Amino acid sequence: MPGLAAELHELNARRRRAVQLRVDGLSLARIREATGLSVPTIIRAYQAFTAGGWPAINVGARGRPRGDGRVMEASQEQDL
Repeated sequence: MPGLAAELHELNARRRRAVQLRVDGLSLARIREATGLSVPTIIRAYQAFTAGGWPAINVGARGRPRGDGRVMEASQEQDL
């Protein structure tokens, strides 16, 4: 996995590990030491888990998809 995809995969793995440790009853400080994640990140991951289960923990690429929100169709842009 090149670049951003690899970074997101690693971050999501650490978020899943943090949530599992929290479910197991570890303190936020111990989880921070074990995963390298900040306390607010651990809390957000756990909140996502409680709201939506394991799939909700993963974060994706930020921002809008390319071309999202365009006013003209691609053919109209070509004409210009």
